[in-house]
Amino acid sequence: MNQRLILFSFFLLFLLGCLSSQKSGNPKSKIKLADELFMQEYYWDAARYYQEAYDSDTGNVHLTHKLAEAYYFSRDYKNAETYYELVMSKSDMLYPLDRIKYSECMKRNGNYAGAKLGY
Repeated sequence: MNQRLILFSFFLLFLLGCLSSQKSGNPKSKIKLADELFMQEYYWDAARYYQEAYDSDTGNVHLTHKLAEAYYFSRDYKNAETYYELVMSKSDMLYPLDRIKYSECMKRNGNYAGAKLGY
């Protein structure tokens, strides 16, 4: 009886460990999942996973761009504006359409004077 209880306890701990590691995941797996969600047009969910990956790697320009895009398409223009600004400060020529989307976000957030400069 005691052997069964000990074996069951180890199995339960192993199972919980597997589930918690899947939930936390590494940034690459979060980006991959976010890319799949983005392709299926689940932009809000994709933004959440991109944000989690971004929090562990803030210097990645491509990830910052993906995060801005996810916020933009989910109509969260406040966050999109923030991340488009970061992308443009790191590399203005890498994503040329980001300047227009950044201006659109500023317009949607009520910053008409700033938006006018970007158009």
